[in-house]
Amino acid sequence: MKFVRKRFLLFVASLFVLPSCFLKAQFQAVEVHPSAKVEVVNGDYFFLHPVLPGHTLYSISRAYDVTQEMIIDQNPELEYGLQSDQVIKIPAFAHLVVAGDTEYNLSRRYGFTIDQLRVFNPALSDGLKLGQQLFLPGRHPDAIVSEDHVKDDEPAQERTRLPVWPTERAPQPIESEHSVDAVLIRDSLQHDSVIRSIYGTISPCLHASHKETYHVALLIPLYLDDLPPYIVSDSLQPDIIEGLSLRHRSFSFLPYYQGVLIALDSIQKQGVDIQLHVFDVDQSELKARQAVSSPGFSNMDLIIGPFFSNTLNYVCNYALHNNIHVVSPLLPDRQKLRGYPNLFNVIPSLEVQLTDLAGYLGDKYPETNIVVVHNNQPQALSVINSFKRSLSVSLGSQEKSQLQLIQTDWRNDGADTPENDAVKNGYHGFNEVVYERVGIRGLLSKLSENKDNIIVTLISGEAFLSNYLRELSIHSGQYAIKVFGIPDWKDYESIEIDYLQNLHVHIFSPYFIDYSDQHIKDFIRRYRIEFKTEPSSDAFMAVSTAYYFFSALAIYGSSFPDCMEQLNKLPADFAFYFQRPYGTDSGWENDFTTLFKYEDFRLVDVKKELP
Repeated sequence: MKFVRKRFLLFVASLFVLPSCFLKAQFQAVEVHPSAKVEVVNGDYFFLHPVLPGHTLYSISRAYDVTQEMIIDQNPELEYGLQSDQVIKIPAFAHLVVAGDTEYNLSRRYGFTIDQLRVFNPALSDGLKLGQQLFLPGRHPDAIVSEDHVKDDEPAQERTRLPVWPTERAPQPIESEHSVDAVLIRDSLQHDSVIRSIYGTISPCLHASHKETYHVALLIPLYLDDLPPYIVSDSLQPDIIEGLSLRHRSFSFLPYYQGVLIALDSIQKQGVDIQLHVFDVDQSELKARQAVSSPGFSNMDLIIGPFFSNTLNYVCNYALHNNIHVVSPLLPDRQKLRGYPNLFNVIPSLEVQLTDLAGYLGDKYPETNIVVVHNNQPQALSVINSFKRSLSVSLGSQEKSQLQLIQTDWRNDGADTPENDAVKNGYHGFNEVVYERVGIRGLLSKLSENKDNIIVTLISGEAFLSNYLRELSIHSGQYAIKVFGIPDWKDYESIEIDYLQNLHVHIFSPYFIDYSDQHIKDFIRRYRIEFKTEPSSDAFMAVSTAYYFFSALAIYGSSFPDCMEQLNKLPADFAFYFQRPYGTDSGWENDFTTLFKYEDFRLVDVKKELP
């Protein structure tokens, strides 16, 4: 890696040992006492484990003698971290005591000690009884165990292709003679040929132009200048760095960088020569200038980053004059696409997400009572109005009641205002409530007892949401309610799971990590092996983003934007679909969004359920 400074290499090498060092230094081990409380969900048994301060996913898995993956499978909310006061589900199985069973025989059969049998089944203190039902954690040993249930300490089978999570678009079939180890054949492509490889069936593009080697710059904030001098010294020792806090901002974007490394390794194993050049660029325009002034930078084929708005503007200007395409990894600002036809926004803007939600509601719930709830937030009015227009159009083909807008004057105790701007603008098919003015009483007045009620709530705030869902939950017996919320909601930790379940809460989001998907499990296993820690949401985003754009270079070369029609037909592993929202003189925005719901104490990808 030609452009990587020596200090960066030393820093990255040291990070591979940091997690265990820090955990030993900062956390005291807390003994985990397994729970004997069992619940049945959809015919499956689970121990309900209350999480206490100091518990870790690792210590809980050891206490129940199950893998961490098995716990995450049943508790996908652990994506956001393990929190005290959570109650998580530990998979279990049942054994019916028959003649001839003894505690000793059962312990030998299932691999638990007699003491463990008694911990999980306190009734054994009175002795083993015929017909008694016992519960033990894990899977029944007679069950068929697939590859996704490999123990953490078993080596994972290496896969050439790094899979990411699927989309709703059907995957392209791969012919049997083209195995997953196939290498892209680029030199002999003809305009009328079809590329068949691990990517499936890919249409040719007249604009494709390939190179032997592609150079990609990653401009990522690592804040190396903030590190103590000993961190980058040649005499680095693990015991020296225990004093560096895990909250140090140099760790903020490390998971993203690690995700990119896994994607790079995967694409290189397919015979694609991509050289990654890493630069420490944060909010400082000076650092951005230094990066682009590096020898050879103008010959980059792609730039991923920067991650901040001001340095992204500077780099986009530079890249535009040098015909280099830029990927904005985490900023959902579609206004930046104006004037930068070389820019790709990976995260869909809120406008895109809401437009997609409006289309979903129009298709899925055309005969329901839909209520849009907001607070007339000045900073969000343009987005709210855009959503109302999209929803009105989506519902326009159905015969709907006229929109009723509640905009209560503080002095008239909830009466509707004479003027109805929304009606004058032609919105129809749904009701609208300004919640801060009328509260729960005004919202309930717009619900139907004879129809399903879809309540789209465009308001953030953890305290608000907790009270709001509590109020709605009180009335959930009177009304059939489904609540749709914004992406921020998924980060709130204090919301009662019962409210989320009872109100059938759906959340639209730029992405969804489905922990039940085999591809996700493969990535998690590989990440653990490589970095000895759990991947964050940034790591998932990084591996999918980097792998998509590395693949675009591999298939169509540096001119891949001219082949976007073909790229938008890539197999279903890629959660990207790029369009130009402002025409050919603007940049590209990812139009792919997700929608998930809370069901049976787990998150479910709603779009997977679509026919």
